[in-house]
Amino acid sequence: MIDPSRFVALSLLLPAVGLSVGCVRRTIEITSTPSDALVWVNTREVGRTPVTFEFTYEGRYDVRLERAGSQPLVTSAATDPPIWDLPGPDFFAEIAPFQFDRKVAWHFELKPAKDDPEALRARAVAMRAQLADWDDPKPDPKAAETTVSPVPENEGGGLMGPQPPFGRPALPPSTAPGEAPVQPPELYPQGGGIQPN
Repeated sequence: MIDPSRFVALSLLLPAVGLSVGCVRRTIEITSTPSDALVWVNTREVGRTPVTFEFTYEGRYDVRLERAGSQPLVTSAATDPPIWDLPGPDFFAEIAPFQFDRKVAWHFELKPAKDDPEALRARAVAMRAQLADWDDPKPDPKAAETTVSPVPENEGGGLMGPQPPFGRPALPPSTAPGEAPVQPPELYPQGGGIQPN
């Protein structure tokens, strides 16, 4: 005879085991032309093309591919979720008694590297000339034609030009240039030397 407590335990355990079998397996397959390119996804190295790896979250990913003889490629790619993997229905997809397989395929075309030594030398010479111009700028012919007008001596208050409405100090208009309006105090009024306190 079956013990009723064991029967209850088995009747609760079997559906839980059956429901825990199902899940969603998400994979991304990356291929490239030419193949054998080293791939980084969000700064994580995942392998050489063709490569397949699992992912957890839908969205946009940064992708970088490098291969000898090809220009490096830095781009981004996205995973667009199916309807059953959107928030809400994904709960039922996770607890279903069977497994969902979600496969995303990304393909990238790599351009051949530009390793022409003459083109590289020409770019280096142009860069050196540009740097030399920065260190020793040539005079501008338009700037040489411009003449500097002299500052009027007594127009509006002396060498400083017209008096500002506020801000920097200026001499009063009645004061002649080079003449101080106030005489400085005598340094040692009671005789020479340092005065005691």
